[in-house]
Amino acid sequence: AAPAPRESAGEAPHPLSIEGARYLERVPLTEGLVVERYRLDNGLTVLIAEDHAAPVVSIQIWYHVGSRME
Repeated sequence: AAPAPRESAGEAPHPLSIEGARYLERVPLTEGLVVERYRLDNGLTVLIAEDHAAPVVSIQIWYHVGSRME
């Protein structure tokens, strides 16, 4: 099946409760799993994917930087 269309910037379905967080888009990955993308005032991109199947929280931080050997 073709992936569902993305929802563009506008009103967030579940607003991030951080001042300066701007909602960008909502991307459905699979049935029941949706990723919401936000951008903070400092340029940091925040991705949120809620899955209530288990009482677990996972946090990952990725940096888009070059190698220390460059």
